[in-house]
Amino acid sequence: MNKTLFRYISLDLLKAAGLTLVVLTLTLTTLGIIEPLRKEGLDASQALLVFVVTLPVMLSFTLPFAALFAACFVYGRFSQDNELLASRASGISTITILLPALVLGIAVTLASLSLSNYIAPAMARKGTEAITNNVRGLMCRKLAVRGFLGFQDMTIHADRVYRYPDEDYDKLQGVVVVKRTAKSGHVEIMAAKSARARFGLNHATHRAFVNLTLDEPVLMSSDDPSVRTERTASIDSVSFDRRIKEKPAWYSVNELLATLADPSMSITVQQAIPRIQQAICNDIFARHITRAFQTAGGYDKFISHNERYIITAPKVSVGGSGRIVLGAGGLDNAQLVVITEIRNGKPAKRATATSGEIKITWDKFTKKPEISITLDKDVRTRDLTAPGDDPAVIGAETTRKAWRRGQIIIPKEIRARIDEVTPHEAYNNGGRGGGLTDNPTIHEELDLLNNKHVVQLRRDIKSEIHMRLAFSLSCLLMVMLGGVLGLIFRGGQFVSALVTAILPAATVIATILMGKNIARNPDVLFDNSPDASIFVGLTIIWGGITILAIVTGLTYWRLSRK
Repeated sequence: MNKTLFRYISLDLLKAAGLTLVVLTLTLTTLGIIEPLRKEGLDASQALLVFVVTLPVMLSFTLPFAALFAACFVYGRFSQDNELLASRASGISTITILLPALVLGIAVTLASLSLSNYIAPAMARKGTEAITNNVRGLMCRKLAVRGFLGFQDMTIHADRVYRYPDEDYDKLQGVVVVKRTAKSGHVEIMAAKSARARFGLNHATHRAFVNLTLDEPVLMSSDDPSVRTERTASIDSVSFDRRIKEKPAWYSVNELLATLADPSMSITVQQAIPRIQQAICNDIFARHITRAFQTAGGYDKFISHNERYIITAPKVSVGGSGRIVLGAGGLDNAQLVVITEIRNGKPAKRATATSGEIKITWDKFTKKPEISITLDKDVRTRDLTAPGDDPAVIGAETTRKAWRRGQIIIPKEIRARIDEVTPHEAYNNGGRGGGLTDNPTIHEELDLLNNKHVVQLRRDIKSEIHMRLAFSLSCLLMVMLGGVLGLIFRGGQFVSALVTAILPAATVIATILMGKNIARNPDVLFDNSPDASIFVGLTIIWGGITILAIVTGLTYWRLSRK
């Protein structure tokens, strides 16, 4: 008898929960992708992808409410048809009658844990990566739908967009580019009938970028009212405003715990580390070269192709950002900055100046360092390879405004030291006492990263973990509460039973979300004690679960006394 009753109630619960789940999930998922379709201009394949990856996320929210509705409906009808009285008359206890609801609640809880901790984050990550890796298609589609793309200090307008899948660029027609400088108020406008656009993604910084080449553009500026025409104009590597933000909701529970133990795995830290890593490498380069000048008075290991440069300078100082400032001690040749260019083992040219600099630069895409040397004041050059023996020709000086050489290879001993500065080393050993650098600016940047961004990341992860666990546990309590209230209010008062069940469920959901926001935001309530917000936020999360458990227990106690 008990098995028959269990199977009978379980089938009804599954039918009601399944139908409700399908309707509720499809409705919310469809509504959820309308806004991205409108704002981002996604095409059909991208919209389908968003729909698919959104389903598991919606299921984690709609599943407990579908089970709650099914429990209220099935047990309300069970009580209305006097099946509850018949069961009790047959000696079947209330807990036996509610056993299918308990099993359904446990199943929903396990499903919610799996969805929120593994399936939904994995799907969200895959969807995000698929769309992000298709930056070219996404940006072209957005430009075609909206007619413009906005950047931090630039806006690109286009009347039409033509895709060229077999090429590495797309063609724009009716192009207007507006560049703004916020501090100075300078505005520059470039207009062209056509342009070639190359969209891409910088995986190191997680930022999308565009390279734009305008054909026969018309140029105007707020500083110059005249209109001029150029043959071409290029806009290189303009980055989009928005980076990929840290979203713990995209991480599985294993990734959350791993990131909590090692914050360098997070996107927030990964976006900041390349800049810090380069700053440490710049500092290593500057200190090494400066010591060489102070010890030997010069440096002779800069090589570019078949050319080598020997540099001597009376004064050398570190200028910051990988710059080494070269200065003269006087106006006589012995006190000037002197650079001798050796070509194929023989002196080819000599340049002198009263000031200059050596600078390390980093390629935006390959992230490889190169050296540039510049002389910029009182520059004089001599050609040491002029033919003939005429003293008037050999060694004749030429006055120049500046002298520069670039794309110089990093010397091996410096490159070996720079290669040791991995992202992990930069993050863990670049701070005070780490040994990589004693630059206070780098220390301040690392302190900001660790004391602000990483602390906030830890708050987000902790609140996310507790929210998932609390919400999954609330699924069991909500289903049990729905079954008990359905029996108490009977089927004739189904609406009252559903409303009565939804109220405590909505309350616990509200407390979970409120507790999460308080736990992750130290400035919400506790300006003087930020750490207290974590404790209070988690207390609110689990306090809501406790209240729901008490309400469920009291309703069961009332039912058992009837």
